[in-house]
Amino acid sequence: MSDVDRAREMRAPHSGSAWASVIVDPPSHPDVSNENTLDFTQLSGFDGEALLASIQAVGRHVRDLDVQTQAQRERIRELIAQVREHLRAAIERAEQAEARERDMQLQANAAVEAAEGRARVAEKLAQTAEAWLARIAETLRAELPIPQGEMEPSGCQKAA
Repeated sequence: MSDVDRAREMRAPHSGSAWASVIVDPPSHPDVSNENTLDFTQLSGFDGEALLASIQAVGRHVRDLDVQTQAQRERIRELIAQVREHLRAAIERAEQAEARERDMQLQANAAVEAAEGRARVAEKLAQTAEAWLARIAETLRAELPIPQGEMEPSGCQKAA
């Protein structure tokens, strides 16, 4: 059975369409009403003052929410400004630390270069001193009668 057939079976016997109970014909004249038009003279228990008071309460609540929203927005702006300031300060501190690190690296490089230079000079002085000591030892051996085995390699004489 198709959906159309099922819909036909569900129709009320007195109506020509399944939608007849949903569709409301407009009134033929403005003085005539149907179930969709309200006649306030026939409403029993309608309290207009209570409705107005409720509307006013809702209005106050909306205004209060507006004030709270504005306060929260302002607080968020303040927090964002604080975060920006903290971030700016942190970036500044990091840049200062990087500058100090670069300066320290330059100083360390200069100190290493100076130490290496002093080491080269010391090495040359040591080589010169060794050369002089070797010459002095040769001259001592050649000029003084010291037996061959009695002289230390360092140039000192053995104690007897």
